[in-house]
Amino acid sequence: MALSPLLAYSRRAVGLVGEKRRATRIAMVAAAALIAHQVAGKSARDALYLSQFPAASLPAAMSVTALASLLGALLFSRGLDRMGPARLVPVLLFVSGALSLGEWILALSDPRAAAIALYLHMGVLGLLLISGFWSLVNEAFDPHSARQAIGRIVSGSILGGIAGGILADRIAARAGVAAILPALGALHLLTGLVLLWIDAPAHTRAPVETEVRGFALVRRTPYLRTIALFVMAGAAISALLDYALKATAARTLAEPEALVSFFALFYTTTGLAGFVLQRLAAGFALRRFGLAGMLGALPALVCATSLFAALTARIWAVALARASDAVLSNSLFRSGLEILYTPLSPERKRSTKALIDVAAQRAGDLVGAALVLVLLFVTPGHLVGERAVLAAASLAAGTGLVLVARLNRGYVAQLTSSLRRGLVALGENSLPGDTDLAPSRPLGLDPLLLQEYRERIRATEAATPFAGGTSGIAAPPRGSSIPPARDETQPLLDDTRALLSREPLRIRAVLTRPQLDPRLAVHVLPLVGEPSLQELAASALVRLAPRTIGLLADALLDAERPMTLRLTLPAILERAGGRRAAEALAQGLIDTPFEIRNRCGRALVRMTDTEPHLAPPQTAVFELARLELEIDHERWLARPPLSSDESPLVTDPGLTAPGGRSLEHLFLLLSLALDRDAVRLALRGLLSGDTYLEGTAREYLENVLPERIRQRLWGHLEGRRQPPGERTRRAGDLIRDLQTALARRTGRRSGT
Repeated sequence: MALSPLLAYSRRAVGLVGEKRRATRIAMVAAAALIAHQVAGKSARDALYLSQFPAASLPAAMSVTALASLLGALLFSRGLDRMGPARLVPVLLFVSGALSLGEWILALSDPRAAAIALYLHMGVLGLLLISGFWSLVNEAFDPHSARQAIGRIVSGSILGGIAGGILADRIAARAGVAAILPALGALHLLTGLVLLWIDAPAHTRAPVETEVRGFALVRRTPYLRTIALFVMAGAAISALLDYALKATAARTLAEPEALVSFFALFYTTTGLAGFVLQRLAAGFALRRFGLAGMLGALPALVCATSLFAALTARIWAVALARASDAVLSNSLFRSGLEILYTPLSPERKRSTKALIDVAAQRAGDLVGAALVLVLLFVTPGHLVGERAVLAAASLAAGTGLVLVARLNRGYVAQLTSSLRRGLVALGENSLPGDTDLAPSRPLGLDPLLLQEYRERIRATEAATPFAGGTSGIAAPPRGSSIPPARDETQPLLDDTRALLSREPLRIRAVLTRPQLDPRLAVHVLPLVGEPSLQELAASALVRLAPRTIGLLADALLDAERPMTLRLTLPAILERAGGRRAAEALAQGLIDTPFEIRNRCGRALVRMTDTEPHLAPPQTAVFELARLELEIDHERWLARPPLSSDESPLVTDPGLTAPGGRSLEHLFLLLSLALDRDAVRLALRGLLSGDTYLEGTAREYLENVLPERIRQRLWGHLEGRRQPPGERTRRAGDLIRDLQTALARRTGRRSGT
């Protein structure tokens, strides 16, 4: 028996889990070593520089470093575009390690020159290498896997930051500041060796839409522009708070060893706090508040703490403001920022990520440095100047909050675009019935009915939906009546007698008449159950539908009516159109057997393609989707495939396998509440058989569906209760997939 798309999805995911875990662990080690170098290097840089130069020269040093970084980012971006991060980043790490050893030798004879060289080295190459490392990570994982892996990698980097702070403090206390430099060289050499083991897996990549690269691509893409502005605002905040903290420390601590101990303690403490926050709160924050909540946490907290520090002007308050920025920058902010890049194609990431990470970062540093210079010039005394700097940091944080909402909308749009690119690359370039309409939702469903039918839907699901029912004349449906005639004319009586006569010729004569009295509809309804008259009766009801919506709606919901009649009514109501027909179809999504719910959903989707304002409200649709997901997995798989007269939401062979009908109906409902084109693309991505597209589809759904729906959907996709035979075959599939992946990697490394 063919595997269901749900089970196939689960087995493909299991087949790659070993490779993903291995890549995650390697990346965690590399991140730890990389950030340990960054923290220890910053401690040595700040201590060595402030021991040789006054704090007032910091803005000038920051400006020179920022300008050098802009040039470095441009060259680095071109190198990434040509070579890729897996080849370029290890080479630059080896170069950086050699430079650290050279700076150590220089510090023994000329400390001032060594301080300048180390400041430029850390400011330019250090940031480029971190950006390149995250580019490598972004290419090694699909968007959904990246969401899980990035959190663990950030945790590893935070632990490395703690170790780097302790390392710098102990070395400086025993051998002096200069002795930190050879340790920095060793860390980068180690990181370069570790990164050689990471290999980005091959996945579907669509052709690049444009030859535009670099700054021009950032300028022309609103999503990339918003990321750049957000990074720039964050860098300006850090620059302002960094100056305030360093100026205060320089006035208080005069000895280089004391400065090293202070900065090492600060970085270690903030690193430890960031690790605890990342481990305890990152996953919860992403699930509960989404990507926007993670990104908005930093500017919101910094805005409050900076304003408090400006008002109090106490050293501990300044340290608190800087610490809030440092803790969140290295934990929630970093995780959220890297997730923003995952939907972009590798080509776009390579040509723009380094520019945004470095150029926008340094542009923010320049803005921060310029603000510091201006504020120090216009304010009398250091204390007033520091207050003004902290107030400016609070204002910059408020600007960052404004950008968060735009980023979240852009991220979901990029996920949709990524799905489309991947499906086009697979050759699936047509989406029947696609539309970009985003429906408004003024129409409502009675919440009391939803609550009442929550348990009853399980009972109706167990009933057999195709047990024909009785034919012939049925009593008028509940809640409906024939409107009293003002003029009981003979033609109406004759037509009524003909419809009740059971004489096919007389009945056909009435049903084929172009104009029918709407009061005849109650007698036409039962004729839909007669095989020989079904087509003519349905055609007559289509003509009568605009004036008999209430009667048709009652018949649709009447469990005593024949199933053949009820299955015909959704299409008739669709032809009638209008708000009342849409309301009837929406009610048909609640307390009816699955086949009727499915046909009502299809009719409502087709109606809202042309009249989007008739769609139910999003909250009601999500509740209906949740009810559909509450059924057990065996019944989910047991639903029959689509019949020949039904068009699927998307054309995919996977929908004909067990479970495909249930999955398709669920996404049919979701298309009533979400961007219809994106929902279709997500369903195709889940069924594509491509790991990258499946991950992209899951990441899109993670961002648009409520958690209660997501968890139930993942349960069905992963097939919680698989047949024993399928369960025993998963281990063999895992081994074969891992062997294939290993052989592919070995072949690439050997150049074959």
